[in-house]
Amino acid sequence: METKVITDIGEYEENVLAGMTMRQAALSVIGVVVIVAAYMAAQGAMHMQAASYLAICVGLPCFLFAFARPRKKRLEEFLAIWIRFNFISHRKRVYRAENDLYDAVFNGDVKEPKQKKEEQNEIV
Repeated sequence: METKVITDIGEYEENVLAGMTMRQAALSVIGVVVIVAAYMAAQGAMHMQAASYLAICVGLPCFLFAFARPRKKRLEEFLAIWIRFNFISHRKRVYRAENDLYDAVFNGDVKEPKQKKEEQNEIV
């Protein structure tokens, strides 16, 4: 007999229905209701296949918020962090060199300056 022991108490969620948590079960029921309502509303105005695609696209966010766990976080927590990091917080600063000789050395385009070439031509 095997007993699972949860090491992090913050990850524990009680299963309510068919191995789903209360949040997952509620969002699944809401998703099914939204899909059926969208399909019934669009069935008269569209072709049956187009209505079914529309209904799936309308109901998909409910299932994503119920079951998607990127980086072990709920989807709304992950999206809040992602939006804050990518759009609200300060951007990474990019520094550019203004020294042409440094750019030439760094890019591998090392050429002798014009003054040295002129001096070599005078000597010969």
